[in-house]
Amino acid sequence: MRRLIGIVLIGLAAVAVANAMVNPRLAAPSRPAVAQIDFAKCNRLAEMAGAAMALRQLGSDESAAMRQDMSGEARRIVSRAYGEPIAATGDARALAARNFADSVKHECIRG
Repeated sequence: MRRLIGIVLIGLAAVAVANAMVNPRLAAPSRPAVAQIDFAKCNRLAEMAGAAMALRQLGSDESAAMRQDMSGEARRIVSRAYGEPIAATGDARALAARNFADSVKHECIRG
């Protein structure tokens, strides 16, 4: 049951990748001041990162995750996700997607 839930979560994240990766609002100035952190942007990047890593964990080809209309930042995130290994179990794959999303979100917040 846990494995099925993990696979379903990865599948749902993969669906979100199409919407999150092409959002033009992802570009932001470098090193924003603490008062200027765009938490909505960081959440979108995290969602996209989780979806990209979910696709990676499903074994999908990197070219399938890349889209022509993606921003440079989105392309870098997808490339980073595909630089990571595929986990051995469904639970580990779901955890890899969550951890990668959290990592990208924290990097965004830190600037």
